[in-house]
Amino acid sequence: MKKFVAFTGYACNNRCGFCVHLNRRSLPPRSLREVVQALKAARRDGFDYVEFVGGEASIRRDFLHLVAAARRLGFERVAAATNGRMFARPGFAREAVAAGLTDVMVSLHGGTAALHDGLVETPGAFDALLEGVAALTEAGVGRLSANTAVVRPNVGALGAVASLLLRLGLRQAEFIFVDP
Repeated sequence: MKKFVAFTGYACNNRCGFCVHLNRRSLPPRSLREVVQALKAARRDGFDYVEFVGGEASIRRDFLHLVAAARRLGFERVAAATNGRMFARPGFAREAVAAGLTDVMVSLHGGTAALHDGLVETPGAFDALLEGVAALTEAGVGRLSANTAVVRPNVGALGAVASLLLRLGLRQAEFIFVDP
């Protein structure tokens, strides 16, 4: 597989203090046309796997259109790196999978609501993430994995994060360090 990372913009519905893009949130997103043109160029260059990243790509009103466009262009795998919250919305996970989403990597930064929500500075984010994972599983997404940013407040809780990932059925996870 040859993977293309499609950057969609900096906007996000979380406020992670450790995010490399935190100070860029107000910058305008890439237009639908710009992202689709990048997808077309990637396909011409032989890429067959695309991962939508941001900020938070799933909050775009045209996210499902981007997923469908990627599939129409022939990407074998269409992925999203996400905080998972949008997938908790009724029907959204099912619509995304139907549009062609094959892989999802959720960002889980704490094994409890208090730790995760504190790190992402968004009350309710943990519960929405868990609902999103359940909805994606029910919708039949092909591959579901996770990433965890390793930061001082969660270092002692990484074992609890790993246990939660196993309970959720996520068998692939990355523990990553923050980009300076």
